[in-house]
Amino acid sequence: MPSRTVVFVAACSLAICATLHAQEAPPAQPPPPPAEQSAPTAPAPARVGGTVKAAKMIRHVRPVYPEIARQRHVTGTVVLHATIAKDGSVHDVTVVSGSPLLCDAAVDAVKQWLYEPTRFQGELVEVKTTISAVFSLDKKTRSQ
Repeated sequence: MPSRTVVFVAACSLAICATLHAQEAPPAQPPPPPAEQSAPTAPAPARVGGTVKAAKMIRHVRPVYPEIARQRHVTGTVVLHATIAKDGSVHDVTVVSGSPLLCDAAVDAVKQWLYEPTRFQGELVEVKTTISAVFSLDKKTRSQ
C-alpha cells in the first residue's frame, strides 16, 4: 500500500493538472463565415510621376497659335490636366492656368493626342497627367 505522502503528492499533482487544464483556452471555435465579397472595382487612374513612367505618345498635334494672341504678342504656358483613357485617347482636359487667349488652342490640340495604352500589373489603366503647352512668338509652339 502506498504511503500517505505518496498518495498526497499524487492527489496534489492531479489537482494541479486539473486546475491548469481548466485554465487553458476554450476549444477553438470554427472560423466565422467569409465576409461577402463585393464585385471587383476598376483601379483608380494612375498619376504619371514617381514610379509611373510617362505614357508613350503615338499622335501629337501642335496647338495652332491663335491669330488674336499673335497680333497682341501674347506668349506663355498653358497648363492642363487630362486623363489618358485605357484606349490611349485623351479626355477630361481642364485648364489649370494660362492666358485665356491661348487656352482654347491648347485644349483643342491636346484632345487630338493619342497615347499607347498604359498597363499596370497587366491591366489597362487610365492615367492622370499634367501637360504644359508653351506658346512663344520667336519659336514654334511646343507642348510636353
